[in-house]
Amino acid sequence: MNTTGKIQQHIAKISPRARLAAIIVASLATIMDLLDSTIVNVATPNIQAHLHASYSSIQLIIAGYTFVFAMLLITAGRMGDIFGYKRLFLIGVGGFTLASLSCGIAPNETTLIAARLLQGAMAALMIPQVTSFIQLMYQSKDRIKILGLIGLMGGIAAALGPLLAGFLLHLNPFGLEWRALFLINVPLGVITLIIGYFVIPSGKSSHPPKVDNIGTLLVVAAFGLLMFPLIEGRELGWPIWTIALLVSSIPTFMLLVWQQRRRVRLHGTALLELSLFKKRTFVGGLMLSIIVEMVMAGLFLTLTLLLQVGYHFSAFSAALSMLPVVTGLIVSISMVGGVLVPKIGRYVITLGSALMAIGLIFSAWSLSRNLVSVNIWSLAPSLLIAGLGIGCVIGPLFAVSLAEIDARHAGAGSGVLEAVEQFGGSVGVVLIGGIFFSQLVGNGSASFLHAYAISVVFEVILLALLAGLSFTLPRNIRNEDDLKNELGIEK
Repeated sequence: MNTTGKIQQHIAKISPRARLAAIIVASLATIMDLLDSTIVNVATPNIQAHLHASYSSIQLIIAGYTFVFAMLLITAGRMGDIFGYKRLFLIGVGGFTLASLSCGIAPNETTLIAARLLQGAMAALMIPQVTSFIQLMYQSKDRIKILGLIGLMGGIAAALGPLLAGFLLHLNPFGLEWRALFLINVPLGVITLIIGYFVIPSGKSSHPPKVDNIGTLLVVAAFGLLMFPLIEGRELGWPIWTIALLVSSIPTFMLLVWQQRRRVRLHGTALLELSLFKKRTFVGGLMLSIIVEMVMAGLFLTLTLLLQVGYHFSAFSAALSMLPVVTGLIVSISMVGGVLVPKIGRYVITLGSALMAIGLIFSAWSLSRNLVSVNIWSLAPSLLIAGLGIGCVIGPLFAVSLAEIDARHAGAGSGVLEAVEQFGGSVGVVLIGGIFFSQLVGNGSASFLHAYAISVVFEVILLALLAGLSFTLPRNIRNEDDLKNELGIEK
């Protein structure tokens, strides 16, 4: 019996109850990851007040998680192929749960930063295995629906994360304050670990690649040399060692490319599938992803701080202020595939860039007109427009990025894309957050509004670049059904 036949025979033996349990496990893992990616913004003023954390520490607490997650994501996916998806998933869930507990009981900012970095590393072990064990449990015709369902639940979790954070901070169970946001992962993690142990099938690749340890170290070193001085440099006054680290990141990136090419020549595989970067649409999609994630991460951080610290909104009220963004995003994403992309193709990204820019400028103008009497409703129209724009940009990104990718590299391409998205969010927190913090001259609303307006100017420049990049893409963006056919996915 061939490999395909053995897989189908294995799938047929799995009971519907076990499959349902697998969906629950995968959803819980995805929800834990996305909650921790989105809830911390709302809690930053509370964390800063209780731990007396510096602004650079706040940036590390937010960006450190997504940075480590992005850097280890591709390697962790390959480790699942080698050591087994179930083993890596359970290690990731267990480690993530312990890291969440460490965040919740952290006595100071240094411990919290270390625990957040560990969280990101464990999330990188956990998340890539979800797709892998779903493939072991479902026929190809069902996988798209299941992964779509899990993605939808994850999207809802990401959208509702700030609201949950605001509600928990308002409720303040057991007087835990911000700590409750991390400790809520502990029971979720224990449940996921127990169910996962019993229902996830054991499995790994029949032709596993070797782990590229040197490539992984070079990736972490290169991006670390770039990111750390960007976070710490402004607050320290840019001493010479921060400049030296930034400069040294350039040859480290060059060394990484050389090592990856050499590894391909010697072993046939490497950490990064370099052939992907020869595809114009793939590179364009990655650049689009970085920019839009930078803008989104920077917007949510600066707007949250503006409302909570500058205008003294409660955490729950600040979270409610984000609802128009979520509403606009959901509305536009629902229209992108069936309505906008078939009619205007690549210009849907141009439209989204324009709407985001208009929404951000409108938000700064609205705040300046209501400097004293700012409320949720005064911001709603501008944030709704920004949300509509975000949906128009991120909706077609998958199709754009993978349009020219060969079927055998689809997994590697999607892994790189997800890693780049996470990295873009980290860069957004560092750069846009750094611009925002550098403009603060006090804790008054006028100072925070000035800092927010300056950060909006930078975001609008990025969005203009985003709009310009959209014109380099193919005029027609292939729809999801075409993409599935080309990647050999049954509908």
